[in-house]
Amino acid sequence: MMSNKKSVLVIGIDPKCIDFSSPEFAAMPGITAEKVFMGITGSINALNDIGYDAELCWTDLGKTAIETIKTHLQKKTF
Repeated sequence: MMSNKKSVLVIGIDPKCIDFSSPEFAAMPGITAEKVFMGITGSINALNDIGYDAELCWTDLGKTAIETIKTHLQKKTF
């Protein structure tokens, strides 16, 4: 079945790859990979709820990020 929904690819660094205890995150005490994951997942769900076909693409910090993104972009048109 063909869908008229606009496809959205949300790209971000996998929060498991981030050291939230580093000084860069001092202004955000209590932030964790789980909280980031839940927030992004909530945003994806919200986009889908309002009629988009949203998909999440987590990357690492660079080793395979480009290939991961390319793979997602080759699956369908976003």
